[in-house]
Amino acid sequence: MFKKLFNKTNMPIIIIVSVLLVISIVMITVFSVMFNNSGKGDNLVSGGSNLSSGSSSGNSSSTGSSDGNGGTYTPTNPGNWDKVEYAAMPTDLDNVTLTENEVISKYRGHTDWRIYSIRTTKDEIKPADGCTAYYVSNRGSTRNDGLSPETPFANLSDLGKIKYKLKAGDVVYFERGSIFRGQLTADVAGVTYAAYGEGKKPEFYASPRNAAEKEDWVQTKENKNIYKYYFNIGQDIGTLVFNGGEKHAIKCVIRTEKDGTTFNNTTGDKFETFADLNQNLHFYHDYSGTGALYLYCEDGNPGEVFDSIELNVKKHVVEVKADNVHFDNLCIKYGGAHGISAGTRSGLTVTNCEIGWIGGSIQAEGIFGRNYGTRYGNGVEIYGGCTNFIVKNCYFYQIYDAAATFQYSTTGDSNKIMTNTQISDNVMEYCNYSFEYFLSGGTPETSYIKDAYITNNLMWYTGYGLCAQRPDKNADAHIKAWDHTNARKGDFKINNNLFAFSKTCLVQSNAKTGEHSPTYSGNTYIQFTTSGLGRSGAIKEIVPFNNKVRDSIKSM
Repeated sequence: MFKKLFNKTNMPIIIIVSVLLVISIVMITVFSVMFNNSGKGDNLVSGGSNLSSGSSSGNSSSTGSSDGNGGTYTPTNPGNWDKVEYAAMPTDLDNVTLTENEVISKYRGHTDWRIYSIRTTKDEIKPADGCTAYYVSNRGSTRNDGLSPETPFANLSDLGKIKYKLKAGDVVYFERGSIFRGQLTADVAGVTYAAYGEGKKPEFYASPRNAAEKEDWVQTKENKNIYKYYFNIGQDIGTLVFNGGEKHAIKCVIRTEKDGTTFNNTTGDKFETFADLNQNLHFYHDYSGTGALYLYCEDGNPGEVFDSIELNVKKHVVEVKADNVHFDNLCIKYGGAHGISAGTRSGLTVTNCEIGWIGGSIQAEGIFGRNYGTRYGNGVEIYGGCTNFIVKNCYFYQIYDAAATFQYSTTGDSNKIMTNTQISDNVMEYCNYSFEYFLSGGTPETSYIKDAYITNNLMWYTGYGLCAQRPDKNADAHIKAWDHTNARKGDFKINNNLFAFSKTCLVQSNAKTGEHSPTYSGNTYIQFTTSGLGRSGAIKEIVPFNNKVRDSIKSM
């Protein structure tokens, strides 16, 4: 058959068709890397609407992000801890045409090296002179005194024994390779929480247990594909994470109409009971009633299908209740609320940490005039005023809301000042916002942002992954400010960052008065041509990412 097809008569036709096909593919997948912005060195990279990875939509990523329906997620550095060689950020791509795969290859090389270097950062934290070191390890005992690596405490509850002994300058060390379940509460000023030992960073889970046991799940009589979790959990579950992030579950959020009918607000389907679940790895949690959790799993008993199932319960993994607290070299995961949560604080520092799979729980029912529950969850949050807020050299991924944020909103006269903030040298990907900020209340003279620096961060793929199941499908951005007063005094600079791909737009940093918006310089922009550049200053509509994008950035 093939000999007949590829004969001398047919060969010219085959060659012509092949050439036309190649030209078509190249035209579809080409990326244009364009000129500097007004002398500030902002690189602009645009992408065609169809991707060379075979996706059919310009709103799809080429790196295996979740499809929003329990699809697979492929981590950029899957955790085998092999050496990742250094790869520099590209600096010579102006006026060069690249395919999408070439762009990904060049920029992901530096990003993956940064992730590796964050995950393998060495421990350098020591107690202040005259202060005490305490140790906690899975190898420890509740009978130990916690004063040496040979006599460590066993778990987070043991820290209650030293609550009234802790003082500024002390360090609480957690052994690498250990997993601590529950909530870490930092309520003594000046204390540092850090790592010791060898291997992976110590991990902190709000998830109460690994739910991947066959006996934990009971097949329902209503539907053979729906399984009920054996243990009732009162705290709302934001999502379920399978096999360390290979897949995650999609939450059914109930929407109630005026006539009393109820719908699954995530899918739009009518929903009355758990038996109405009809898609793989979708779940319903009756957190305000029986506490029962139901999961649709078409491959069988979830406890047999998966090796690990972590539950994002409605809890902050770390809660900060004191000033001048430092977290270093910790891994914070599987919380339905925030990863690290703080109110008005001074001196909150987060360095060299890994923070992933955060959020998705119901913050409250009926707020903002909605007839469905509002979900939430940030990686590191300060809600209120802040001074000396530092987030540096951290890796954020799969966050329902923002990787890092300072924010405050009121209709009253409460004054908040946000000053001396540094969000730098982080990798942020698969979040709805990489960095979110907003401030309202008071007056621009009494409530303002000052000396904030968002620098040298690598930001990828907002609107994809865990946050793809949000009801607002067009709010994602790497920089997100909404439209609050957002007054500033002095510097608010967003410099030398990589903004790579968003479902909706790359940046949105408006202020009620345009001159209060931050200044941008030295940033690199990579975006689908079917999505937006964003908006800032006095511009209220999303500016498209097209061949006029240089002028658009100038005007913004």
